Amino acid sequence: MKFSLSDSGNHNRVRRYTDNSVTIRNDTYTNSIIVTQEAIIHPWPVKDIADINEENLLPALDCKQSIWLLGTGALQHFPSPQIRHFIAQHNIGFEAMTTAAACRTFNLLLAEGRDVAALLIINPTTQE
Repeated sequence: MKFSLSDSGNHNRVRRYTDNSVTIRNDTYTNSIIVTQEAIIHPWPVKDIADINEENLLPALDCKQSIWLLGTGALQHFPSPQIRHFIAQHNIGFEAMTTAAACRTFNLLLAEGRDVAALLIINPTTQE
């Protein structure tokens, strides 16, 4: 799906997404990423919800965003209770959703000036 919002500056808005890629600005990513208003952490070594652990969430913690949107691919999945507890311990608002929903919500929250990070699981072997 391709979409755009009015661009108010140099923000990392998601311009396009598919089941196996995300385009931010003019760059297309085919592996998982963490994106905030001003930062893109790539590659993020997560190919599946089961890959998420405390160690690979540290780069997202370093971004110091108060809201995390986890995009889990074409289907919504939830991380383990231990991971949800780890996130809650850091006082971070958290939602898990499909990657498409995470991309749309990320752009909307950016437009509202919210402090948000999208943790997007992109598996290039997934068929569209």
